[in-house]
Amino acid sequence: MEYFCGECITENSGKLTCASCMAVRSSAPVGETGNRMFFWLTPLLQTLGAVFLIWTLFYLFAGFLGDIPDEFHDGTIWE
Repeated sequence: MEYFCGECITENSGKLTCASCMAVRSSAPVGETGNRMFFWLTPLLQTLGAVFLIWTLFYLFAGFLGDIPDEFHDGTIWE
């Protein structure tokens, strides 16, 4: 935990930040802040992955149900 005097503290996006640290972050080279451009990509990929996983599970379960013999549904398999 860091302590700052009241003169160097600045509020930025609801967080208290040292003014000199904030100046360093704002003057960072493009390569260091370039990953912020695609911050929306992670939730999108997670959503697509979840949809694909759910679809695959339903597909496999439907294949399992399709492999059950008709005699099982008719009740003749128990005779």
